[in-house]
Amino acid sequence: MQAFASSAATAVATAKSVTSERQQQHLAAAEQERGRWARELHDETLQRLAALQIALSSARRAGGLETLEGAIDEARALLRSEIANLRALITELRPPTLDELGLGAALNAGDERTSSPRMEVADLAAEKS
Repeated sequence: MQAFASSAATAVATAKSVTSERQQQHLAAAEQERGRWARELHDETLQRLAALQIALSSARRAGGLETLEGAIDEARALLRSEIANLRALITELRPPTLDELGLGAALNAGDERTSSPRMEVADLAAEKS
């Protein structure tokens, strides 16, 4: 009976250890993902929007109609690009296929999305022309 109790206690301790380790791995993975999102939003979206603000301020100070029109066209192209980037980020956070088709389909769609490159500003500008 003592051997059985000892064996059961060991099994329970092992199960708790495995559960704790999995929770720690899950938390570490979630934190890593949050860090990736923060870097992507900071390094891409915020930097491009700051550049847009500077370009528009510079064009305003220059004052010529052609300069302003050019700055507006560039700003519109950049905004289209940033909207597309933010939509892609949002889709990665919560893919619509998750609600529509379930977890398996969402994971497969995520694999397909991550294997294709994102569109750049020039691609979007060419698309709209």
